[in-house]
Amino acid sequence: MVSPKEVYEEAKKREDENLLFRNFLKANADEKELDKQFRRLHNEIFSGYDCDKCRNCCKEYDIIIPEQDLERDAKKLGMKKNVFISLFLERDKDDGSYVVRKKPCFFLEPDGKCVLGNCRPKECKEYPYTNQPERLHSLYNMLETIEVCPVAFEIYERLKEEYGFGGGSSFKSEGSKSIIKNTKDFLKHYKLIPTSAAGIEAVSFMMPEIEEMVIKKAEDIVKMSDEDLACEKMISEANTKEDFFKLMRKPMKGMNRSKLRKRLLENEEMLMPLIKQKSLKNGQDYFIENAFYFFAHAEEDCCNWIMSNYNDFRNEYMKSMLCLVLGIRGKEDVIPFLKSQVVRFILDYPDELFEQGPLYGMDILIERLDG
Repeated sequence: MVSPKEVYEEAKKREDENLLFRNFLKANADEKELDKQFRRLHNEIFSGYDCDKCRNCCKEYDIIIPEQDLERDAKKLGMKKNVFISLFLERDKDDGSYVVRKKPCFFLEPDGKCVLGNCRPKECKEYPYTNQPERLHSLYNMLETIEVCPVAFEIYERLKEEYGFGGGSSFKSEGSKSIIKNTKDFLKHYKLIPTSAAGIEAVSFMMPEIEEMVIKKAEDIVKMSDEDLACEKMISEANTKEDFFKLMRKPMKGMNRSKLRKRLLENEEMLMPLIKQKSLKNGQDYFIENAFYFFAHAEEDCCNWIMSNYNDFRNEYMKSMLCLVLGIRGKEDVIPFLKSQVVRFILDYPDELFEQGPLYGMDILIERLDG
């Protein structure tokens, strides 16, 4: 663990990262779960830490003595209240509170003990407040605290590990639990629309037997036209990348679309590089929906590729459907990204339903994780 002399310098080295992590927690952590994490780490680390060998807090902060404590503290030192005030305190110009006029604090003894003992201010007893409730609303204060207190610094570093922050690692169970609870609350604020493109594809993915049943019924009832038969023949005879790319862009009925998608997956090894390449630039709806199906069902997990290239995709509908792929194939570490895309799509495209892709992605991912 970082030493009292090094904590300020080490915190400054991580200043930008710490601010980013604060913003990450604010957007993604569940308040009650975060409080539990803070309390657990507080108790765990302080149980083996000797504050008397540090006392940075007594050396760095202006110590406030509450007015209601003045009589008690003066008595503790065997003096009159007015003498106690004149010797040790001064009035704060802004709020009129009594502040110890010297740093390090007058009451700090060489061995790290406090002259006031149990009469020391409540704020001193509770510092660094890492076992107090509502930590989610005090994260800016935490950024200051970790520059002073080695234990607070260590708590913050361990929280980063639990949330897989900065190191590309997966969330630990504590971070995962917090993220999942927060995401459930997040989803409650937004409406999932089953008739949206993402909603239709999500339902088809989650309940493929229903889609197969509908297609089978359609085959039994609806007579295939000459155009449908010609399309079916093209699908069965396709054998080059160019053949499949043309078919992915072609409008077709559900039964033929299902046959095409099966053939795409049968030829995954040949088609994966092509579909990745075309996905970056192509904005044709039929292609996007077929590409979604391909990435969602392929043996290769394309999540890392999607995340690495996300900003290079030119079409927003493609981005939305790829967010759905991330929810279907990814882990909880994609949830913060999906949330950011929900907000972006709503702000940038209020008349579209692009946010449905990441919303359904989160919904499916949470169901997978809870299952």
